[in-house]
Amino acid sequence: MEPASPSQRREISFDDSSKEDLLRQLRLLSRYENDPEMKKMELSTEKWKRAAQGALDELLKYHEGGSQGKMEVLDLFGIDANAIGLSRTT
Repeated sequence: MEPASPSQRREISFDDSSKEDLLRQLRLLSRYENDPEMKKMELSTEKWKRAAQGALDELLKYHEGGSQGKMEVLDLFGIDANAIGLSRTT
């Protein structure tokens, strides 16, 4: 068998490190998925997002004279739409 070239060695070592990284991520995911505190945090996050969206809707309702939409208001205040569960595509 022929020895591996330097590029093949880099590819093999990258492959090993990416597998180790994937394994580490899967272990973390498994640990957090079964953690009851993570469930509470997820529920709290969803509750916070709904409250933020409601506040945005209320702000727009009181500012009926303006022609700004949700995304424009978020941009004005420097708020990432994803942070409150909104998508720029919809």
